[in-house]
Amino acid sequence: MDDANAVEQRITELRAKLQITTAQEPQWNQFVQVMRDNAKRMDDTFQQRAQGIGAMNAEDNMASYAQVAMAHAQGMQNLVPAFHTLYAS
Repeated sequence: MDDANAVEQRITELRAKLQITTAQEPQWNQFVQVMRDNAKRMDDTFQQRAQGIGAMNAEDNMASYAQVAMAHAQGMQNLVPAFHTLYAS
């Protein structure tokens, strides 16, 4: 399963667990878009790391891993307001 399919599967699972109603569709769609954007950003970050890993020394490797961790943290921060809006609905 590729990353895009994994994200779509997770979206489907969450929708069922959260029992999203028709009234919540706009908030759900915003939340899902942030999930997809985050997944794309993380995929790009991992691809960039993978392309350069062979030429990295230990310091470069650590810095690259830090970029991955920061991208993940930023993605979570991006999800918070979208989830808050959905949860409040």
